[in-house]
Amino acid sequence: MEAFHPNTDEISAELVQEIVTEVSNRFVSGAVDSVKIVYQNFISTFEQRPAVRTIFPLSLVELEKVVAGIAPAKGAFSRSEKGIAFRAVRSYTVEPGEREVLDAILPRLAGIFVYHALLESQASEHSARMVAMKSASDKSEEMAHSLTLKFNKARQSAITREVSEIISGTI
Repeated sequence: MEAFHPNTDEISAELVQEIVTEVSNRFVSGAVDSVKIVYQNFISTFEQRPAVRTIFPLSLVELEKVVAGIAPAKGAFSRSEKGIAFRAVRSYTVEPGEREVLDAILPRLAGIFVYHALLESQASEHSARMVAMKSASDKSEEMAHSLTLKFNKARQSAITREVSEIISGTI
């Protein structure tokens, strides 16, 4: 592990750009052979799975995994029955040149990887906090109910004892 960036409440374009610039410089300079990002992938409120994605070198397989993870499994925005299919690679003439276009697109694509990872991680953390708070609220209600029963039993016992003392004193 070469660097660590905590995921804060606010995901800014500057943070994403800083991370992408840092890792791309390390990769291009040859300081590292590959760059991977590790995060919690949000599946549902009760399920998050750890995910490891390779940012550099970029590959079609990793891109397919990221895109597949974005589309929800259920609902209006879920992927079709056919799934996500990438078209076969074709040869195109690119202007101003392939190198210039790749130099412009690759950092943005890496930025999408990083941004997606930060969003998924943040959603997982918020979900975990929500579940923990719900559990704590449920336990506190349960404890309040239990303490109310104990208080009522103790009060009833004291009343019964006083009534017994009053009755035994009159006899």
